[in-house]
Amino acid sequence: MSFLLAMVGLIAAATAFGTSAFVRPPVATAAQTASAPAQYYVALGDSLGAGTGASTPSNDYVNLVYQHELANHPGLQLLNLSCGGATTGSVINGPGCSYSTGTQLGDAEAFLRAHPSQVALLTIDIGGNDVDGCLGSSGINASCVQNGLNAISSNLPKILQGLGLPIRRCPSTAWTTTTHSSTSG
Repeated sequence: MSFLLAMVGLIAAATAFGTSAFVRPPVATAAQTASAPAQYYVALGDSLGAGTGASTPSNDYVNLVYQHELANHPGLQLLNLSCGGATTGSVINGPGCSYSTGTQLGDAEAFLRAHPSQVALLTIDIGGNDVDGCLGSSGINASCVQNGLNAISSNLPKILQGLGLPIRRCPSTAWTTTTHSSTSG
């Protein structure tokens, strides 16, 4: 029996911080871990998830989360599908990095289907590139920001739905938080 808690935060402001999601079930006992199938941490997103700008690959946030969670999930395996330059649209439709299904979301969906109840953690960092480029020498291009926020508002629910995560839309465009518990055997 596994429990899945999903916390999805939408940070889509003109500052281009993007979207972050973090999924984490309760910690398993030693007996459960010994008899349980492999557990995975799946990361999706843009350059933040891919580690661009980290001082070393081991210092990017995905690897830091992975190293931290190994204490709670011995044998945890990492699948990082993140791709520098990704937008909410490219996660769904491509282009981007090389994916067997052609898209980041397609590969994530295929992995989740192939490993039911085996994903212990899932992070998503996406949205920053949807508004990247909206700041120019003459200031912030409000139309560009609005177009980027519209793309995020349209595409993020599709991404979350594809991953099987429930969506609750808040009146504010700054934050969307979803918490979900499910039981499967």
